[in-house]
Amino acid sequence: MYQTNLFRKNVRKQAQNFSNTDTVETALFDFVNGLKIPDFGEKYIERHVKESHTLSKKQRDKYTLRFDVPAHGFFRLKDNGYAKRSRDFFSLGESRYFENPFNFSLFYGWSCIASLGFEPGFDNIMIRELKGTTVRVNPLQKIKWTHALVSFAVDWAKALNIPEVRILSASNNYLAQRTYQNLQELGYLPRDMTFQESLRHEIDQETKNQIAKHSEWEVKPLPNDTFMLYDVTARRLKFNTLRNGNYSLILTPKPVSKPQQPSESPHQSNQSYLADKTLSHQAIQQ
Repeated sequence: MYQTNLFRKNVRKQAQNFSNTDTVETALFDFVNGLKIPDFGEKYIERHVKESHTLSKKQRDKYTLRFDVPAHGFFRLKDNGYAKRSRDFFSLGESRYFENPFNFSLFYGWSCIASLGFEPGFDNIMIRELKGTTVRVNPLQKIKWTHALVSFAVDWAKALNIPEVRILSASNNYLAQRTYQNLQELGYLPRDMTFQESLRHEIDQETKNQIAKHSEWEVKPLPNDTFMLYDVTARRLKFNTLRNGNYSLILTPKPVSKPQQPSESPHQSNQSYLADKTLSHQAIQQ
């Protein structure tokens, strides 16, 4: 009960960032309830298969999407946003870690293979995390998975009349900056190489194998990989570059001013929420 109330309180607080607070609050509860999108493969993976690959219908339909929140609520650190990693357990014993309050998790069969994490801003959502599995037999290799996840996030925001979607750039990614410093200290990057130069410096496979022997907390994500995941995806999906280096896609004109919101929304149970306000999946499909 305590955890449910904590989720409710945090969702209501996050929804206050938006002009259409009630609508967004309803939709954010989809993450608490673990909404599943079973036809994600047909709607999004199908159009983001790499040119040199093909997927059978059976393979395509194995890709599904789930809305997720960290298992223990939302945690904020002073400088790094939602940086306390929270573990979320599945029925088959799998787990994954989130650094953002709301997440779209991509599954292949029973396995979670990638996720997109975002944080609500003022009438926008900021995509702060794009990460995928690196296992040898990897279902991500045949698809442009970042394009599929970001496209879904954009459609989800459109359905809610959220005016803007933003993507964090590699230049502003503190994890990439930390990795850059560690790689220099470990001798894998030249001391005179700047962080901006490291974002476009592709590390050869042999060096990557050596780097992989170190703790993931020290050497991931690699700066160039971060640039490819965030910046290249944003540019190819026609996001515009902001002055601070991040990326923005305007979906609808922003309201002139945010109307006054009550300090706390009326209490609403999960049951009534699901019965009375069905938005996310249906609206996205329209």
